[in-house]
Amino acid sequence: MDDLKLSDSFTVVDKSGDYEWTGTVYNLNKPENAGLLKASRPLAEYTELVNRIKRNRRDCKTKEEALLATDEAVQSCIRDGILTEFLEKHRAEVIDVILTEFDEAKFVATIKKEGLREGLLKISRRMRDRGRSIKEIADELGEDEATISEILNSTDME
Repeated sequence: MDDLKLSDSFTVVDKSGDYEWTGTVYNLNKPENAGLLKASRPLAEYTELVNRIKRNRRDCKTKEEALLATDEAVQSCIRDGILTEFLEKHRAEVIDVILTEFDEAKFVATIKKEGLREGLLKISRRMRDRGRSIKEIADELGEDEATISEILNSTDME
């Protein structure tokens, strides 16, 4: 069991407490949480769906294989009366969500890259406005002239 705080996901630290929410997260695969599955049929069925998807996708190497494996898991749940009504109604959405896996490392790298670019935009613009040449800006910032020129040109279009 873990307690997660909404504010932990903020990019700018908020110490006011105005936006706080805490949720308790339970690992349903742990034996000590089996009582939760017994108490809630939808939760138990959802856990079974997830386990079938994981089992089917274990050896998948391509997105097409993952799609087929996920669809087979969903179909097997429907056949076995697991989340039948929901899966029949939302089958395509469920498969789409499962296949759209979130790559946290890629996300963080993208955010860092965007932040760096934003910083270069502001600094380059300020230096240009103070009469510095592209070459001088590039040398000072440790970037090549083509990068600084491209940044300034995209800035000018904003």
